[in-house]
Amino acid sequence: MSDPNRQFSLKRLEGYNMFTLHSHANASGAKLFELDIDEVLGQEEEVSHFVVDLSEHESINQAWVRALLLLVRDVKKSSFDIRFIGVNTQLRRQMKSLGVDTAFKSVPSLSIALKELGVKVVDQKVDTAFVNPFLNATIQVLKIQAQVEAKSNRVFLKESSTDSLGDISGVIGIVAEKFNGAIVVTFPEKTFLAIMSNMLGETFTEFSSDLADGAGELVNIIFGQAKIELNNLGFGIKTALPSIIVGEQHHVTETQMKKTLVVQFESDVGQFFIEVSTSQP
Repeated sequence: MSDPNRQFSLKRLEGYNMFTLHSHANASGAKLFELDIDEVLGQEEEVSHFVVDLSEHESINQAWVRALLLLVRDVKKSSFDIRFIGVNTQLRRQMKSLGVDTAFKSVPSLSIALKELGVKVVDQKVDTAFVNPFLNATIQVLKIQAQVEAKSNRVFLKESSTDSLGDISGVIGIVAEKFNGAIVVTFPEKTFLAIMSNMLGETFTEFSSDLADGAGELVNIIFGQAKIELNNLGFGIKTALPSIIVGEQHHVTETQMKKTLVVQFESDVGQFFIEVSTSQP
């Protein structure tokens, strides 16, 4: 496929095609896309449902609006369907003002898109549309509240396990229309004490019950910030209070779900983890 500027990417997956429009997409790229739309759709045996990911955009230019309308038209002409994901509030307003919101049918997440398209995915991973707001919130909150620079590193699945990877965990159980599961932010003791020392302006060398309140506050701020972004995507999450669990290799009963996605973070005070457990099929 000719895409010299790499303004979009296309993955042909089992039962559907994942089309991602990258943040630097411009009018010239849209014109090239229109010329290559038959190649994008593929050979007859490759034509299938499309999922278009717009999560890198707060708005899209008119040329790409036209190009995507052509994609919608041609996909439906082939008797398949298309869904848009990663559409934030600002982009949704733009679509509505341009009168294309009906054509660009957006849903909150990939799992919902696939369900509506009738695509069954074997061993589907926890949806990144749900995970990413928690990763972004964690990085920002630690930077602002504790002057700790962190970045996500390794991502892996932890199947059917209740053992925590840290010594201090903040757990939030979430039941919403689009998600049923739990979020766990878990810290090794050394990392947690360094974060609390920065956050409270006092040096701590061992965990005490007084610090449990600090852990709860930190997790609650992370959850609150992530909830804003998630609800803008249509997840409909309500307020929830974190519970704090302390102890080496402690158990988190809320993670007795079908699968748990673990994101390892590295920071200037040590590593820590976010676990997203879901009972989504």
